[in-house]
Amino acid sequence: MRFIVALLAVLSLGACSAVPSSSEQGFVDQVGWQHRQAILDANAILQGMNQARAQTEAFAKQSQ
Repeated sequence: MRFIVALLAVLSLGACSAVPSSSEQGFVDQVGWQHRQAILDANAILQGMNQARAQTEAFAKQSQ
């Protein structure tokens, strides 16, 4: 009988810890947002670098 009670207690604790609290979920959401924003920022920087490179090449060809 004690074994069953102990097993049920462990299973219920495991189930509770699997559900994030609202503050934990907020942290996960914020980290996810920051990750997506970092990717967007990096893509914008790379796009700007490519445009600058293309403009420099076009200017160099016109100068020749």
